[in-house]
Amino acid sequence: MTMTCIPHTNSPNRHGFTLLEVLLSLGIFALGFVFIASIFPVAALLQKEASDTVSNARVTRNATAIMKSLDDIDLNPAGGLASGSSYRSNGQVYPFLTSWLDNNLPTNMRSFPSFLLDYENTTHYWVPLFRDKNDDGNSFVTSRSDFTVYLFVLKRQIQSRYPYPPLFATSPEYANSPVVLSNELVPKVYKTAVSAYDQKRMKFTIPDFNGTGDTPEQIDIGDKILDNNGTVHEVLSYNLSDNMITVTGIINESPDLLLYIWFASPGVNDDGNPATHGSPTIDLITVTY
Repeated sequence: MTMTCIPHTNSPNRHGFTLLEVLLSLGIFALGFVFIASIFPVAALLQKEASDTVSNARVTRNATAIMKSLDDIDLNPAGGLASGSSYRSNGQVYPFLTSWLDNNLPTNMRSFPSFLLDYENTTHYWVPLFRDKNDDGNSFVTSRSDFTVYLFVLKRQIQSRYPYPPLFATSPEYANSPVVLSNELVPKVYKTAVSAYDQKRMKFTIPDFNGTGDTPEQIDIGDKILDNNGTVHEVLSYNLSDNMITVTGIINESPDLLLYIWFASPGVNDDGNPATHGSPTIDLITVTY
């Protein structure tokens, strides 16, 4: 007897993956991997930005609170400026007496995060200036509400140095305490003369800064500056060939002509040229009493 084997008609037709299927699977996996991997640097960047925002806000709040907490006796010696008592009558912005700063607001009180003033790890500083708003001649003790304090809140740029004297300046006036003038890790606030201006533009004295007439390289678009009348400006544009900047708003000639500005320099690179890492100013705030 002959046996005939008949194959089962319902047996599945088995085969492996085609090359196209394998490539498609790998492509989908790669896209998913790239997407997931991209989340981590973005998350790290967002975390850093959030941390910077919190630190900046904390420094600003601390600086304001400290200045508001100083009583009349604390601030009265600030009148002993190099210019004598002229601040009481001309309504211009002045730096605090440096010896007063050293005794009452030393750099470790105006820094963050360390009150021990570890220059390598300290990231933020603040520098105060002040102005008597009228010409009645009263001191801070007798007429506290006449005074306004301006605070430059600064963040040190890791890639920049802030030498003293700066390699690009000829005869600047400093608002910082002499305790830190020689330390290149501490950002500094300078005063520089204005040689001409109109309603929205300022031209600077030559030579200033690095001596080649390019003052605007030290003041970038978006930077905040303070003029001698106590007006805070933001830089809109600059013209290197004319040594001129354009600012927001209208330049005020009260109580005096525009004579000079205060600003925080971006410092220098290792080659001594103006740093390209931006101004250390993160805020310029006004404190009234």
